[in-house]
Amino acid sequence: MTSSRDADDARYELTRQLRKLREKAGLTQEQLAERLGGSRFQVSRIECGRLPAYGGLLAVLETLEVPVTARAPLFRLWELAWQPGQHQVRPGRIGAASVTS
Repeated sequence: MTSSRDADDARYELTRQLRKLREKAGLTQEQLAERLGGSRFQVSRIECGRLPAYGGLLAVLETLEVPVTARAPLFRLWELAWQPGQHQVRPGRIGAASVTS
């Protein structure tokens, strides 16, 4: 079982890497949100630690054109950080899912 601290560390590292990938792609939060069919607010929340469901993360990685070979470490971080009881998922935005408060 993952400790709360391990989950927090993984969440921080994943969101830091997602922000770096967005910036490397030369996209603003608004531009990424538009490509995902969501809002800048949703992208901001992801980058601040509110993780999307698996399908949402996959949509972000595909949109940022992250090579398949580079995705495994990001999915491992997501698995460590994901705590479904603390997240609500709404289908239809940010790929297959997005996070709400």
